Amino acid sequence: MSSSPGSSIHSPHQTTDSGDGSPFAWLCRSLRQALTELIRADAPPVREYDLIRTLSDEPWHLFRKNALGEPLSLFQTHFLLFHVLHQLRQEWATARKGWLIIDPLGIRLLPWSNVPPPEQTQVVARDPLADYYLNIEHLFNTSEADVKAMLDHFFRRLLHPEQREQALATLGLPPDCRDKALMQKRYRSLAMKHHPDRGGDASTFQAIQSAWTYLRSLP
Repeated sequence: MSSSPGSSIHSPHQTTDSGDGSPFAWLCRSLRQALTELIRADAPPVREYDLIRTLSDEPWHLFRKNALGEPLSLFQTHFLLFHVLHQLRQEWATARKGWLIIDPLGIRLLPWSNVPPPEQTQVVARDPLADYYLNIEHLFNTSEADVKAMLDHFFRRLLHPEQREQALATLGLPPDCRDKALMQKRYRSLAMKHHPDRGGDASTFQAIQSAWTYLRSLP
């Protein structure tokens, strides 16, 4: 194991009445309880960044205040949260409680009645991303060097969630836009409209260029 999550995640010396009483097992069970209370079908979507902050504050105190301050602790916090979220998604789908949408920019529970019948069998199909997060070995076997290698890609949205929204706003797109083709189309349209050679404003053109460069780098 390259590093223990205890360096970035609270590991209280509490145990439970039965089963694995280790601090790590206690933390996983506590996360499940907290997420079950926080994520409801009638609740609005919540960003991963905001959810981690909530779980760091009263009454939970499940993550350290500086959990996102370093690359390795950022990864450990993110992975553990998504590990439990994917467990809950499987359980809730099996029980027909609802379909848990897991996205760093919007985590929410979709009532099962809102999932079209033809798709209800598909949402519980094998998911390679879920397989990754459900394998807890990735939490313990990912080194700081590994995390730094992926930091510029996957975790950039988590570290600076507002930067993506600002870039989309610059292109006149909604904050939940995920369509890269639409982003590129909008960028080309605005770049042509505001190009200095066509009488456009240079600062506006630069902002459009910067926004697209950033969005293009995201996964």
